[in-house]
Amino acid sequence: MSIVSACPGVPEVARYLLHQLPPEEAATLTEHLKSCAKCFAAVRSLRGGVGRPAPPAPALPNTTPTRLGGGATPVEVVLPDEDKVTPLMRAALPVGRAPKEFAYLGPPQGADEIGRLGSYRILKPLGAGGMGVVFAAEDLQLKRAVALKVMKPDYGTCDESRQRFLREARAAAAIDHDHVVTIYQVGEDRGLPYLAMQLLQGESLAERLGREKQLPIPEVLRIGREIAEGLAAAHGRGVIHRDIKPANIWLERERGRVKILDFGLARAADDVNLTRTGTVMGTPEYMSPEQARGMSADARTDLFSLGCVLYDMCAGQSPFHADETMAVLSALAADKPRALTELNPKVPELLVILIMRLL
Repeated sequence: MSIVSACPGVPEVARYLLHQLPPEEAATLTEHLKSCAKCFAAVRSLRGGVGRPAPPAPALPNTTPTRLGGGATPVEVVLPDEDKVTPLMRAALPVGRAPKEFAYLGPPQGADEIGRLGSYRILKPLGAGGMGVVFAAEDLQLKRAVALKVMKPDYGTCDESRQRFLREARAAAAIDHDHVVTIYQVGEDRGLPYLAMQLLQGESLAERLGREKQLPIPEVLRIGREIAEGLAAAHGRGVIHRDIKPANIWLERERGRVKILDFGLARAADDVNLTRTGTVMGTPEYMSPEQARGMSADARTDLFSLGCVLYDMCAGQSPFHADETMAVLSALAADKPRALTELNPKVPELLVILIMRLL
């Protein structure tokens, strides 16, 4: 990784402390801070305390708490939590212009935000998917934190994409269930559709599987049951998700309660206008054979994907895993998954039978 040769300005350091730099820039600045006493002094000043570590916060990619400053008495500095932002940090930020990568937002009206959209203050990006970007935001009318999903401008000019995005919001908002993320509002501003939803704490099932590979069987059963309950609620309203996969299963902090995310590929069961026959939509390793063939799908396609997720939690890999997309699609059409008990002898026979029925 390259290390910045010139010292950043104070506004850039303030954005770093407020989690507002893109991950690559933040990681590069961290490397610079390790050896630059001048910039370390700026960090210490903006933090409002000399040598006092900030409370722990989620680390940026490739960034860990580090001893900075290059002086005789280096001090550990950790990025602060949102509620530990100091007045000096706020004052150091420029106001009136959104960062370049989010230029489609309205101008920020405060130093602790990156822009505005509708009646929302946009605080920081949380992630991005195929069609949209998700931000942490504040609802100015209700004074509550939300996750705001905004359609990417590149898709805003495509009427079909806009309809699909709005369909996601309306489909999810129609489902009132403990295991489906809550949608608060659907709107449009500056030509961009958006939806405001519940801001969740925790991690995705994909993140957990990245750490643990095979989950304990009681956890597999609990998570699987909660996914099934959420899907039953959606199917009861005629809504098919069509992209059930570990990345779209959220495990809330503490108990790990399931919330199904991203109805981006969902559609009402009687909607035949937006998705033409022959169009493949979904994630190959978890999609049903009828999806892989571009055929119409009903609620059973979600049950097939649920079987794939259960298999993944037990085995540590998806049932049709392959390095290339075409190889995955070929396996879906012709192959049988490897026996679960070969990959994990602890899986009970009845669970094996259930998963293979789903598949």
